[in-house]
Amino acid sequence: MESLTVLPQGMCWEWILANIVTPVASRTTDLFGNSVEEQIRYLLDYDDNLEAFRTRAGQLEARKNDVLGRLSELANVKITKIDELMASRDIHSVSDLTQSADLGDLATPDYVPLESSSKALNSIMKLLKDDKVNIIGVQGPGGVGKSTLMEQLAKQIDTIAPYDKAHVIVAESSDLRRIQDKIAELLKFKIEEEDELQRRATLAKRLRERTKKVLIILDDVREKINLAVSGIPYGEEGNRCKVIVTSRRLDVCSKMSDVTVQIEELGEEDGLKLFKQVARLPDSEAFEGAAKVIVKACGSLPSAIAIVAGALRGKLANESNESLVNIWNDAVEEVIREYS
Repeated sequence: MESLTVLPQGMCWEWILANIVTPVASRTTDLFGNSVEEQIRYLLDYDDNLEAFRTRAGQLEARKNDVLGRLSELANVKITKIDELMASRDIHSVSDLTQSADLGDLATPDYVPLESSSKALNSIMKLLKDDKVNIIGVQGPGGVGKSTLMEQLAKQIDTIAPYDKAHVIVAESSDLRRIQDKIAELLKFKIEEEDELQRRATLAKRLRERTKKVLIILDDVREKINLAVSGIPYGEEGNRCKVIVTSRRLDVCSKMSDVTVQIEELGEEDGLKLFKQVARLPDSEAFEGAAKVIVKACGSLPSAIAIVAGALRGKLANESNESLVNIWNDAVEEVIREYS
């Protein structure tokens, strides 16, 4: 009776590999080279390889979710910082075609014409031509680009008629006296009076006396302001004074304005367009997936997209496709460290 070889417990595949496969493979190697032995070993290690792959895939998925979460937090932090900056800013002005409100860090680094903002801008320009419309509301969520849109409007409005322009960041300070003083400062005069009625009369008189029409932009209004007692002479014969009110709150715009224009959030195509142009990405499909991740993490808000894209600008140029993934991951990590 033939003797049976008992395989060591838990060592089945190792024993087979050592006592059967290796000797056979050694012989085939002489005939066919190393490929046979390597393929057999790969097949025998299939389960281990598959498990290792699944483990690595899980790690990569967790990594992706971690980066997405951190980028989402980054976008929220930057929007909060933008809000704080807007609240602390003073009034900004535009006095001619070549100047716009100096919003500094609040402005998108590169103006990129987008479908949503272009539609809103065209609507506002049409309303400015309408003598029946005195106050225009512009509503949209924080970071959607209201202030940047007002900058572009200030540059283009003189194609309708010459305007003296005052761009006022209101934010949390809706004090009428402060607003009156800043409008006067921007238009190069002073209101000396202390009495409220006299202050209103002086502001109205000086605005009526100007040779150009006047556009007053009240930007980022948080609560209703009673413009009827402000001294701004809107709605008078000739309609020489127009007011634009921007706010996140639709009810504020509705209460203060004759007509409200709503700025739509960016679609995916516009968000990608903005990101690519600001980041100056090479024209390569290799960046599409990563760019979509960033835009999604930024909530499709132009301000957040522009901040992240600006930080990544120039980091990906002149690189081979083989190194793009590592460069991109390093750049994202740097942005998170710098802005979180």
